[in-house]
Amino acid sequence: MKAINILQKLYTRKFLIKKTKSYNIFVIALLILLLLFLLVLSISVGASNIPLSKTFSVFFRKDEITKEFQIINYVRIPRTLAAIFAGCALSLSGLILQTVLNNALAGPSIIGVSSGAGLFTTLITALFPAYIMLMPVAAFAGAFLATLLVYLIAKKTGASRIAIVLSGVAVSSFIGAITDTILTIKPDTAISRTSFLIGGLSGVTMNGIKLPGILIFISFIAVFVLSYDMNILSLGDETAKSLGLNVPLYRFIFIILSLLFSGSASLNYLYTWYMHWQF
Repeated sequence: MKAINILQKLYTRKFLIKKTKSYNIFVIALLILLLLFLLVLSISVGASNIPLSKTFSVFFRKDEITKEFQIINYVRIPRTLAAIFAGCALSLSGLILQTVLNNALAGPSIIGVSSGAGLFTTLITALFPAYIMLMPVAAFAGAFLATLLVYLIAKKTGASRIAIVLSGVAVSSFIGAITDTILTIKPDTAISRTSFLIGGLSGVTMNGIKLPGILIFISFIAVFVLSYDMNILSLGDETAKSLGLNVPLYRFIFIILSLLFSGSASLNYLYTWYMHWQF
């Protein structure tokens, strides 16, 4: 009887695993089809509706004189790709942080990305308006330095998950106070600050999404290669250490990858913001 019960349990477990895999494949396939449908819908529908027949003909004929070609290639395709890149980057950034920190509420704001980027963009517009062309670089640098500061503070206590979350909240609050002080002294920068926080995709070009696209692709490959280590890290520090994983090192690597994803997602909009204020 014991042997039969063991076989039944093994069969049930194997059946559940197969059922879960089939369900996951079905959901992924359904989401891919939904994404393709929304992609076509985004290119066709807008202020100037373009029939599907003309939408597909644009890709094959490539008649640059027509109005449809210019709308699709210079306006809608860049915006659609930028939205897809940003969505993929932000979702992967959140997934990494939630897995590494074992916190369902974790996000880029937890490790100081948002506050650091906001502070440096505010500094550029308030103190160095002549160098506004450095806005994307400043935002990325601010996010990186804030994240590095969060990790260095947490490292003093072993870079545990709780230490990173607490140091992230403290650093974000401190940086937010500095940003509010600058906005109080230089109230004219509040407009650009609000525009930065809201975000947008208007004015995105194909050249503007090349760099973010490359960064997102490289980061995605890195996460895919290190996915096994990330799963081990999600089991807990003690378990990961017992399996031979260098917990502080891998946690730092995954935090940097999360930073690259979230920073790349904002680069599209920052280039748009710069072009808007230039002209």
